[in-house]
Amino acid sequence: MGRCDHPNICKLLAACLAPPKLCLVMELMDTSLESLIKGQMPGQLLPLPKLLHIAIQVAQGLEVSRQNSTNRTRASEAR
Repeated sequence: MGRCDHPNICKLLAACLAPPKLCLVMELMDTSLESLIKGQMPGQLLPLPKLLHIAIQVAQGLEVSRQNSTNRTRASEAR
């Protein structure tokens, strides 16, 4: 995940995997997907073009993440 470089994926900068203090240090973002969706007035829906744009960006980020995960799995199996 730390080597993944895509504009739709937040970068992993560091990780602490030593129990009991597990943590990830991620790139600081201007906003979050949650605030984009929930930041609207209660009961107000996002305009369809904006909603579709967000959905496409999420799908593109997930595809890159899946490809990176598959490549790492294959590399570890080849050893």
